[in-house]
Amino acid sequence: DLETGAWTHMKIEVTGVRARLFVNSASQPTLIVNDLKRGATRGQIGLWIGSGTEAYFRNLQITNN
Repeated sequence: DLETGAWTHMKIEVTGVRARLFVNSASQPTLIVNDLKRGATRGQIGLWIGSGTEAYFRNLQITNN
């Protein structure tokens, strides 16, 4: 569960058409997507939070492994 008013650490690993989301330094992924709809691609990264929602980002790091 996400805690309102608290920072949530997230790590997203994308490999080919697969993505794994880790929340609060969990050792196992909270969410696995095995078929990303854009396929294996390269390009820009976007952050979307939804209309009418407040969100803050801190220490954003994007790495290419």
